[in-house]
Amino acid sequence: MSPHLETFNRWFYEVWTNENRDAIFEMFKPEGIADGLGDMITGPEQFAAFHEALLKLICDVKITFDQHIESGDVISAVCTLTARKRTDPEVTVKMKGTCFAKMGDGVIVHAENFWDFISFFEQLGQLPDNTLMRALSGEVLSAGG
Repeated sequence: MSPHLETFNRWFYEVWTNENRDAIFEMFKPEGIADGLGDMITGPEQFAAFHEALLKLICDVKITFDQHIESGDVISAVCTLTARKRTDPEVTVKMKGTCFAKMGDGVIVHAENFWDFISFFEQLGQLPDNTLMRALSGEVLSAGG
């Protein structure tokens, strides 16, 4: 296993499966950037806030790499996240995503994230079913559903 893939695997395992907040500070460059997770995240402290917010919603997180490629200091992976809803462990959620990460000195320097948060929040009951298709049809979805 390459050093970049090893770090990437360790990131997902430690940060998400083990819910290890400290791993963020170990493996994310202090001035690192993470795009695609809402507002741009700069640095481990901001990523830790995102981490905490997401883990209030889900637990028993497992992330698998369906495919990955490396080129120089960049690694990319198509991932599948499975988890349970923290407030109702009977609810299982599954989300696909793609992550690109520029690595440097064994840490993540810049990450681009593309996750299907619409279906994720539908599965958690926070968005109405078929949100994407409803929005594509021109329907305006209100905050109340």
